[in-house]
Amino acid sequence: MDEALRLDFTLRGFLGSVRVMAAVNDDPVRWGYHLLGVDQAIVDAAPGHPVVQADVDFPAEGYAAELAWIQVVSHSVPTEPTRVICDVPPQMTGSSMPFMSYGTRPTFFDAPADTVPFSQFRATAFLTHSPDVLMTKVVAPICGFRWGFDKIAGEPTSRPVTPAEPADWDRMAQQLRPLYPAWDFLPASAT
Repeated sequence: MDEALRLDFTLRGFLGSVRVMAAVNDDPVRWGYHLLGVDQAIVDAAPGHPVVQADVDFPAEGYAAELAWIQVVSHSVPTEPTRVICDVPPQMTGSSMPFMSYGTRPTFFDAPADTVPFSQFRATAFLTHSPDVLMTKVVAPICGFRWGFDKIAGEPTSRPVTPAEPADWDRMAQQLRPLYPAWDFLPASAT
């Protein structure tokens, strides 16, 4: 994977960074598609779609290093209304938790694919933290990035990975609040 972006941040008195890497999926087995139990049509469609991974470098330890990734995806195909979702692992669907991944310096990974000939996939991912680490359902942004793909006549083309802005987080927070009413998504200006 090639480094697409580096995002530096300061949190809890520590300097940290996120290294975002991107590649084209040329081998679904390399990325674990064969382990997902998905329809073979998805596995066969995966080549050419983007693969994105973001690694956190943060010297804090223990609870001070507890962070989480939140991603909101907009996926549209010509024959259906655009779907906007908070992207969580399938086994966490319905759990009332917005995190794609969380833990001590969590890694973000996504390798989407679809089987339709025409589609547009846009994602915004933010590394987040809770001001009291794990005690309440309060989330604040640290840094983020935008990415995605366009698919025309069955051929996916990756969009560049670009830094997200505070306004991107505020838009995401507006979308997340009705989906997760028990959570408090702080505005970017509060951090």
